[in-house]
Amino acid sequence: MSFLLFLLQSIPILLSRVEWINDIVEVPVYSELEPYRYIPEARLYIDDVWMKNALVVYERNGVEWTFISTVNTSHVRRYSIKYEAKFVDYYITSVHTIVFDVVDLISPEIIFIPEKQIAYGEKLPDFTQGVVLTDNYYDPLDLNVFIDTSCINQSAVGIYDVTYHISDPSGNQVSQTVLFQIKDVKAPTITPLKEVVINVGQTFDWKTFFKIIDDVDHVLRIDLDLSGANLLAIGSYQGSITSTDLSGNQAIQLFQIEVKDLEPPKLMMRITWPDIMVHTEISREHLESYVLSVTDNYDVLEISDLNIRHEIDSNLLGTYPIYYEIKDRSGNAKSLTIHVNVIDSLKPTITLINPLIFDVFSPTPFLQMFFKFEDNYTPDDELIYKITAAPNMNKIGLYPITIEVTDSSKNKRIYQGYIEVVDRIPPEVIQINEIIITDFEKKDVHFFFTYEDQYDEVDDLRFMLMDEMVNYEVIGSYDAYVKVTDTSGNECLVNVIVMIIDIEEPELILKQTSYQHLIGAERPNLESFVDTASDNYDDLGIGDVMITHDIDWETLGVYLVQYELMDQSMNRKTVEFKIIIDDRTPPVITASDLSYSEGDLINLMEGVEVTDNVGVSGITFFPSNLDLNEPGTYIITYIARDFRGNYVMYDRLVTIYPKSDSINVVSYLPVGILTIICGAVFYILYKKG
Repeated sequence: MSFLLFLLQSIPILLSRVEWINDIVEVPVYSELEPYRYIPEARLYIDDVWMKNALVVYERNGVEWTFISTVNTSHVRRYSIKYEAKFVDYYITSVHTIVFDVVDLISPEIIFIPEKQIAYGEKLPDFTQGVVLTDNYYDPLDLNVFIDTSCINQSAVGIYDVTYHISDPSGNQVSQTVLFQIKDVKAPTITPLKEVVINVGQTFDWKTFFKIIDDVDHVLRIDLDLSGANLLAIGSYQGSITSTDLSGNQAIQLFQIEVKDLEPPKLMMRITWPDIMVHTEISREHLESYVLSVTDNYDVLEISDLNIRHEIDSNLLGTYPIYYEIKDRSGNAKSLTIHVNVIDSLKPTITLINPLIFDVFSPTPFLQMFFKFEDNYTPDDELIYKITAAPNMNKIGLYPITIEVTDSSKNKRIYQGYIEVVDRIPPEVIQINEIIITDFEKKDVHFFFTYEDQYDEVDDLRFMLMDEMVNYEVIGSYDAYVKVTDTSGNECLVNVIVMIIDIEEPELILKQTSYQHLIGAERPNLESFVDTASDNYDDLGIGDVMITHDIDWETLGVYLVQYELMDQSMNRKTVEFKIIIDDRTPPVITASDLSYSEGDLINLMEGVEVTDNVGVSGITFFPSNLDLNEPGTYIITYIARDFRGNYVMYDRLVTIYPKSDSINVVSYLPVGILTIICGAVFYILYKKG
């Protein structure tokens, strides 16, 4: 550690630096300076590491001809004093300028601001008059006063905000808002325009007779006092009108009202005047029908009070005037003249005498003979008619016909209809074959018939079998009807017989085509080989199957079994089935071992008994060339076969004893080996079948 300290002391310029903090100190005016002297602080950094615990000694009274005693906190200004800091352990000294800024931080104080007001139209006042201010340091005359009057609208009466912003030279500010009022003190003016004369019953509109204005307000309250006047009765009355502005200023005007009947009666006619039909009788009631109402603003009048004149000749077409006049009791009169037309607006009539229905291929008719033409004014022989039609008498259908009949007044009656060319003869139907159904399903039977029509093609005729009484699922003979309809709906109905018969053989299916039976095994149930036995009509099952055969169950051979199923309609199904009688049981050989003495006569078939369930065809043995004259033990293999070819092998021990008592075992060794080899060969052949 001492070595590191020595190294740091030897190179202070390269690795150390002193940093001063809080070197500008704000001191409120009139404050004690002492607490603020100790705010500045010096910090030592070695290789940018702060030596937090380094011992430092300050000179805070000033160095280099600067003195702390020169700082006067009674005056707002800046003082620069140089401080010295010594880091004793590191032999480092730092001199730094400290600034003491004596400042004023207290805002001015508003003692009093008076509220002001003016009349509408006056100039704004001096808002600084009467304002009382004070400050902790500056003279009130040195304070800056800004008055914000931007909210004031001199063209409108109202109460507005005026804001005072006060600041001292140090920038401390205070604001206060007071109210300023612009008042309206002038009443509206009322000017008469003309004498007040109104029609009886008329609503009094003061704007017709007076002009009222105000210097400020555009919306005024108008109070009309007509309590002494009856506007529904003719006479002279007293009234008054009062105008009040929004500030409560008020003006009053008295006036005289003359109520008179100035309005003539009202004669309300129809919007359109209906024409008068020729030959119509003209009556007062008819003339009054053109009037909707007669009314008066004061008197009670009726339509019967009308004076009506006219010049109408209802038997002659033309235009004629009608004169109407009505008067009230004040002498007010209303007259109207209308012009009405005497017309013929009725169309001629077209009456169909006989239906326009004609048979196909018939001659073209004279169509005018089927109609009658008439009119209420124009003679029948002066009517103009036109018939438009073009029926094709060789083709059925509807053909349009149009008839136009016009009278002398150009009234036109149009008849539109159809000429109907029809076919009323039904088709002809001939049955050419009996109807026989064999599959119990409904069929298309039209090919059992020939049919034709005098108009329609065969392909256009509709053929229908009416077989409601036919049960297609039950054999029998049923009545039915065949109906052939042409395109015109003409029908031909023919009674027919429908026969339902069964010609389909039953269904008989065996599970297999053959069966192999071993002699001696349990005999099979021949019915069990039937898989399906059914009929399309009869309720047949396996129990209805007849089985015939000539099987000898104990004799080998191939036998035929005949299965037969027949329904009540004598339809039958026969299936042949093969039974193969077979034998897979080999013969049985029974024998005991043989013992002979040397030189005895040997019979190898001695004591051999062969049995078989069918019969034995032969028996052999080997080895057949064995020399049995030598003493020893021999194995003889017997093979027995039956007539089916089944065989069985049987090994028998034959012992030849010598005449002496000694027996050489070694002498039997070749025979034993040979016997074992032969036995193995025959065993392999037996396994291969």
